[in-house]
Amino acid sequence: MYAVYAVIGGAFVGLLIGGGYFDSINALQVTAKALSNTAGLIVIVFLLGYGLVEFPRSLWQSSDLALQLHLCQMEAATEFKTFSEASLKVS
Repeated sequence: MYAVYAVIGGAFVGLLIGGGYFDSINALQVTAKALSNTAGLIVIVFLLGYGLVEFPRSLWQSSDLALQLHLCQMEAATEFKTFSEASLKVS
């Protein structure tokens, strides 16, 4: 994953320097820090969205015993059907 980041980042920096958008190394450093902070914020927002919404929702759904029983019955029915088809093929 880091190799992909390095290739994309290197291409981006090459385009910026080749296009003449930076006249000093300080401008390049500031841009790199800004992009790093932006990527970090995107990751934080994604993780908070998962941690504050999706994880509690999955806990809530897994605590629903009627739903868990229904899912278990559906899984057992699927396995029974597979077993029945296999036994018919054998006979």
